Amino acid sequence: MTPDTLKVAIADDHQIFRSGVILSLKPYSHIKFVLEASNGQELIDGIEKDIPDIVLLDLRMPEMDGIET
Repeated sequence: MTPDTLKVAIADDHQIFRSGVILSLKPYSHIKFVLEASNGQELIDGIEKDIPDIVLLDLRMPEMDGIET
């Protein structure tokens, strides 16, 4: 990863949406997805390993929603 790399995490309970976002941003070589989560708790658990610059966060998810996160 270069210093210009933008690290992104995404949390959404719909796998198809996460995959679509990741696929649509794949052509941009400076964007790297460092975490993919299906709820807020998974995001919190995984975020300590590699802190993202940006988090794409769904507000309505099971277990822990985006507002609680």
